[in-house]
Amino acid sequence: PGPWMESIQVTKGSGSVVNGYESTTGQISVEFKKPMETTTPKFYLNLFAEGNGSTEINTFYTRKINSKWSSMLFLHGNYMYRNIDRNKDGFLDMMHDKQINVYNRWMYHSGKKLESQLGVRFLADKREGGQLHSTVNPAPHPHPYLTSIDSRRLEVYGKLGFVYPGTPFKSIGNIIQGTVHTMNSKFGLKSYDAIQKTFYIQSIYQNILWKSEHQYKTGIVFRYDGLEQKYNFLEIPIAEEAVPGVFFEYTYNHIDKTSVVLGLREDYHSDYGWVFTPRFHGKHNFTDNFLMRASAGSSFRVPYLYADNI
Repeated sequence: PGPWMESIQVTKGSGSVVNGYESTTGQISVEFKKPMETTTPKFYLNLFAEGNGSTEINTFYTRKINSKWSSMLFLHGNYMYRNIDRNKDGFLDMMHDKQINVYNRWMYHSGKKLESQLGVRFLADKREGGQLHSTVNPAPHPHPYLTSIDSRRLEVYGKLGFVYPGTPFKSIGNIIQGTVHTMNSKFGLKSYDAIQKTFYIQSIYQNILWKSEHQYKTGIVFRYDGLEQKYNFLEIPIAEEAVPGVFFEYTYNHIDKTSVVLGLREDYHSDYGWVFTPRFHGKHNFTDNFLMRASAGSSFRVPYLYADNI
């Protein structure tokens, strides 16, 4: 939901090795509003309705518990119910949609070295479309073509960081996340059901080399994905990925005119063995209005036949 967002960062081409060995064509990172920021309002409410039958609510509440703890509760809901068929082809132009989206995040700042976050998010979304019964001539068809996608997602995460006020470029960050995502879908007489379970853990150390122009990040990571799928009455073997890895990234930044990012990553995929991921990004500002960028690298991704072509 837009009102939840603080900012969006877009990467073109292969991204940082810190974020994984995928990102073949780019990455999108969304930053949500934070409870300890002074620009975040204590309470926000947005109600929306329009003539096509779509209604929406967006709200969040910020609470500062004490000097160290703060939290935010986000809520989003939308409902689209009207039958719209402006081109009169007998099919809905816009799907019926019902969604509830709840997110609760907690942030802790010790005032010294320790920082942490805890969060839980739940999403329920159902979309229905296809053929309108009343527009099938000469009489309603006994089996109209209908589509339905019903999704449920639960995500829990925790972050623990150590900062060093005397050396502002030095930090240690740890992330742990678990996700369960289920989907039941139908397209006419075909159905596709899936449940994906993901576990992710990462630890990053960041510091400088010699001077602040030379920075580096290094860390370890582990990711597990388990995907159960069923297409019509066909039971598809469970797809599992267990991938431990390590990475190192060096960044050079010269008075905001020249920047170079060089990253190396090595992962071991449970099915495909060793995966080596080099990345290079460079930028130079010749003037305030003219700059040049260069990007090179490799990436790796495992495709899923049905999910990728739904």
